[in-house]
Amino acid sequence: TVEELSSVPAKVKPEEIKLAKQVIGTFEGPLREERWKSFIGWGLTTALHATLGNVGAWLLLIAAVPAGVLLVTQVSYAAVVRLLAARLARLRGRIALGRAMTPEAATTSAGGDTVAIITADAAGNAVSVIQSLYYTYGAGLIAGDTGIVLQNRGAFFALDPRHVNALAPGKRTLHTLTPAMYLEGGRPRATLGTMGGEGQPQTVAALLTRRLFRGLGAQASVEAPRWLYGRTWGVATRALSVEGRYPPALARALAARGHDVRVGEEWDDLFGHAHCVWREEEGGFRGGSDPRADGGALGY
Repeated sequence: TVEELSSVPAKVKPEEIKLAKQVIGTFEGPLREERWKSFIGWGLTTALHATLGNVGAWLLLIAAVPAGVLLVTQVSYAAVVRLLAARLARLRGRIALGRAMTPEAATTSAGGDTVAIITADAAGNAVSVIQSLYYTYGAGLIAGDTGIVLQNRGAFFALDPRHVNALAPGKRTLHTLTPAMYLEGGRPRATLGTMGGEGQPQTVAALLTRRLFRGLGAQASVEAPRWLYGRTWGVATRALSVEGRYPPALARALAARGHDVRVGEEWDDLFGHAHCVWREEEGGFRGGSDPRADGGALGY
């Protein structure tokens, strides 16, 4: 339990105790709430099953936090804990005391497709890159003997000549990738981007308006709950989706105004994995990295 961590060997570092409390605290809640006192052992076994399903991904990170991560990349310990706690919270939702957890449910997918990478330097240069294969295997073609799979973003075209995105010689088809910059005086003040299919422009707009008009910091603008009209990917829809951290009253009010409201998870991949770098007026940068993803805001 968390209480038992008060009497640990002196050689255990404070930051390691803090991380252990985060891990244990994630699973103590549901065990207490269910009041299945005789099933505490079962619950702990299930919790360990969920955690160990990701041990390959997290063990190196946890071991490196006291030294390597902090010294080499200057990642704040609090940021690492927040990222791990968010991942554990998602695992917690998959625990059911009445049934064993399958390996598939316990393990976070190692797959992926689109990723946003944002960078800026002291000379005022900035780059927003969005890398995407599109539909898992991209075009299904390898570039010579390089092993690099070619992307398939050109697949968005239509064969109907009347369609606005009709295929034609020398014409670029519409696609969803939205690497973005906000310029002041012709120089980048903000560099940002996200994965998220057709929701990318909406997420970029949300980040900018939260920063410019609401005064949120770089990280706060990324972490705040998001909304999405229409689809990210998959089946077309006209629904208005909102993350689960919005108050239920907001969803009801939107529905009363005629919206088809869908409520997602509290931290939902549907709403993208956004990252940003802001150049501050007094100099220097502030970065924000999405806890919905496996990212980080790093300074060198």
